[in-house]
Amino acid sequence: MTSGSSHGYIELYDSSGSGGKFRVPEGGYKPVRDKSGNINRTAAGGIDHAVGSIYEIHQYNLWVRDTELEVGYGDKEELKRLYGLNNPYGTPTNRIMLIDHFGRSHYVYMVGQETPQPATVFLSSEYAWFLYPVTLHFVPE
Repeated sequence: MTSGSSHGYIELYDSSGSGGKFRVPEGGYKPVRDKSGNINRTAAGGIDHAVGSIYEIHQYNLWVRDTELEVGYGDKEELKRLYGLNNPYGTPTNRIMLIDHFGRSHYVYMVGQETPQPATVFLSSEYAWFLYPVTLHFVPE
């Protein structure tokens, strides 16, 4: 896939290769660059600016089923499993491979709160859909 074409899903895989595709609805993608640093005022009235690194963070709202029927796509439980990876020395590790909507690969960490939101009156089975927000913090290259 070329970087000029895109599709409506991302792929998330742990270090053992388990994972799958996850649908991204329209408006469900927010790339963020986070620039760390501190600004302090000096006694003489100047500014002391300490600059830090710039980090890339992508926020997605993923559209997932409770029970996924389509082969290759992950469900709500798979996202919960990926979120629960918390050991950098474990098997699998907490470092996740993201293949973005352009087909580019990145290493990321899943950070922040886990807050799946039911989007249907059905709460289980293939009829239950959830909007699952995830925040992916990119590993600097």
